[in-house]
Amino acid sequence: MAYDTSNLKDPPMSPNSVSVYHLDLLEKSKFKDYDSLFTHRLAQDQARATFLSRGKSSVSNLSGIYDQILKATHVTYYQGHYVALFMLGSERVRNFLLIDTGNYLSWWQCEPCSPNKCYKQAFNAIYKYTESSTYKKLDCVAESGCLNSVFQCNIDSRLCFYTQTYDNGEKTIAFLATDIITFVGDNTQARITFGCGVNQVSGYGQFANTYSGIIALGKRLSSRNPGIYSLHSQLGSNLFELCLPTAEAATGSFLTFNKAPWVYGTEAKILKNRQEPHYYYVNLYKIFINDREVPVDPTWWNGQKEDHGAFVDTGTHQLQGTGLTFDMKNNVLTFSVDACD
Repeated sequence: MAYDTSNLKDPPMSPNSVSVYHLDLLEKSKFKDYDSLFTHRLAQDQARATFLSRGKSSVSNLSGIYDQILKATHVTYYQGHYVALFMLGSERVRNFLLIDTGNYLSWWQCEPCSPNKCYKQAFNAIYKYTESSTYKKLDCVAESGCLNSVFQCNIDSRLCFYTQTYDNGEKTIAFLATDIITFVGDNTQARITFGCGVNQVSGYGQFANTYSGIIALGKRLSSRNPGIYSLHSQLGSNLFELCLPTAEAATGSFLTFNKAPWVYGTEAKILKNRQEPHYYYVNLYKIFINDREVPVDPTWWNGQKEDHGAFVDTGTHQLQGTGLTFDMKNNVLTFSVDACD
């Protein structure tokens, strides 16, 4: 039996905030017990780490690497383990969107889809742009939002199309549009540009049906870069804070574009990484397990100027319970361990 989402409770939140939940809450009914679910998640994280490390050296053969990992671990991996609850359009359709701090464009499934090209969502109705009075398509002939090489303007339909393929083989084909999102915390609204996904089943990997799309929180590069479409960039915020809940927490945590309640943490400088500019990288000097330092050659992390630093992976299961503060004004990332237990 699927999880009853009416049991989910929103936490106390400041303005411009949404609830965040662990995917395990929504997917635990697929497993016989928590131990089997946890083991599966660890296998996914291993597959994810292996894929990301191999992908850096073999970008031209991602599908081949993906096949090798499936044979070795027998699992695929998700882009992340945490979803945020947004209300979309004038009808305030409640949808879970996967949190992705390595992406620059938010998208969600849109009806009408291309024939048989949208997956069936387990918990939420698919957003119907034809029923939202606040929906507007981005006219790629009359407007400038389609100028970047990532997008292609269809002159006949005047729609700005793009194709996004993720590392794990998932693929979405969508066009740019704008609509209102409503923040659950205080019912404030904001108009954002998003990808209206009309084909999500054409990749060699398949999206999980527990979420409707992706909310992008990737690093913004410049005003001329497609990173301007990440959510915090569109909201004009130089700071956002993400509280990652534990797998057992039925009361959600939060994603906020205001100052979070925690006042402690370990700060790390956000580095530039030219090979993966939308990701957040930090310097990593030492690793401790149970207060004991693990000997690691520091040259593992230094690298060259174009690829140095350690990748901050908010898509892994191991960060649960951690509070993260992304301060783009000062280029600082703060880790607050156990702040969200």
